[in-house]
Amino acid sequence: MLVDTMAGEDPNADEYYIFEGESELLGYTIELAVPVSYFTSQLWPIIGLLSVVIGAGILSGLAFAAVYALVHYRSVRTIIRSMDGGSGRLIGDFADIQQRIIQLRKEGESFKAEADELGRQNQAIQFQNILLQGPRSQSDRELASRLLPFAEAGYIVAVVRLLKGGKEQWYQDGLYTLLSQSPFAGGLTVPSGSSDEVFILPVRDENEYQSQIERHLGELFQSDADTVLHVGISQPSHEAEELSVLYEEAERALASLYKYESESAYVFYEDEKRTSLLESFNIETLSRLKNLLLRSEESDATALLHDIFHKAAAYPLEAEERKEAIWHSLCNVFQTVFMTLKTDSLETGKFHSDMSMAQMEEHFTSLTHELCEATSRSRKSHNKELLDAILRAIDASYQNQGTSAYTVSRAVGISEKYMLSFFREQMGTSFPQYLLVRRLMTAKAMLENGGESNEHIASATGFGSLNTFYRNFSKYFGLSPKSYRDGLGKESSEADNRL
Repeated sequence: MLVDTMAGEDPNADEYYIFEGESELLGYTIELAVPVSYFTSQLWPIIGLLSVVIGAGILSGLAFAAVYALVHYRSVRTIIRSMDGGSGRLIGDFADIQQRIIQLRKEGESFKAEADELGRQNQAIQFQNILLQGPRSQSDRELASRLLPFAEAGYIVAVVRLLKGGKEQWYQDGLYTLLSQSPFAGGLTVPSGSSDEVFILPVRDENEYQSQIERHLGELFQSDADTVLHVGISQPSHEAEELSVLYEEAERALASLYKYESESAYVFYEDEKRTSLLESFNIETLSRLKNLLLRSEESDATALLHDIFHKAAAYPLEAEERKEAIWHSLCNVFQTVFMTLKTDSLETGKFHSDMSMAQMEEHFTSLTHELCEATSRSRKSHNKELLDAILRAIDASYQNQGTSAYTVSRAVGISEKYMLSFFREQMGTSFPQYLLVRRLMTAKAMLENGGESNEHIASATGFGSLNTFYRNFSKYFGLSPKSYRDGLGKESSEADNRL
């Protein structure tokens, strides 16, 4: 406790610290008073000593830091000035250091780019080994699984070959930019700088990936008409170990595009487990084509040919191997039709091994048109002869009551059914109607000539009975034979009176 013992009496009186202590055992209290000035006189030497020590420490630290910085700065400056391109002229120490740091930073970026490129090359080598040889060891299989994290979800291999256009232009025009977009996004590729690039692409939907790739490659091909690319695409797989198999499929698919030298193209590899081309190109299809050609149904025959070659385009490898067999099968159909229709002027042509499926389709489509034209001309000539024969048979027999479609068809040597259909097609009216009108017009002429009874006219024109003659004449001309004859007599009398 601090107290002022002389408060109010002497302003210079000292202050004391009072310390009290009680003893319960002895039963008394002890008080000790110590002057404040005593404490102060004891603290000043300690404070002075501490100040000296702290000040000396700070000064020593500053001096040490200055010496250390000076020594190391001189070393750094010496190194910087000794670097390639360094200047021996001082332009300001800090400016010089700043420039050297910028230079080091640039060189560091260059070193990083080189390191990244080396990493890609190393990855390319790893991929190349797996692509060509397959994962032969457990470490290879682990590597394939690590490099293809999306394999279990499904993936394909695409080989892109540059046929026309410089490599630099190829990159600059955005090939990799386009191939990095959907549906290629998330895929894997290692640019090799050669004319062939390999892409490992994830398959998110096995039912849609082909249409997505077709649409995407169409955009790619249209983006630069001066660049010609061929793309071979494998079947999808869910096993990283099958990477080499898919690569071989893509290469085989790519090889089938060799005929498209001047245009961009792509093809999907079709394995042997799928429906083969020959299953769709069967006897039933050929028989249908023959019947269409025999009937000269050009549009349907052309559509069937297009369907045949469209299916062939879906199996390019098999179609390429069997195109000669396809050629001869179609030639046999056309030659059979030629012999049947007696179109000796037409020839099927000769097969050439360098013909593409598109050229074959164009050839047989053109041959179909020529065949149908020749058949049409032949049919027109034949139809005229047949129609003339039918009309002559009618003229020769319409007076007979028993004349019918059956008797006329037998007279010209064709079936009644065909004759009825043919007659309607050529004359625009039915056979019975034509025969009736032919008889009525003859009867009308006989009435106009006069001198013949109605009974004789009915018998002479094949009506048989007078009632049948009256009924049909009245229905067709709107008045009876008698009224028609009487009208002719009246008109004749009036004409005589005028004369």
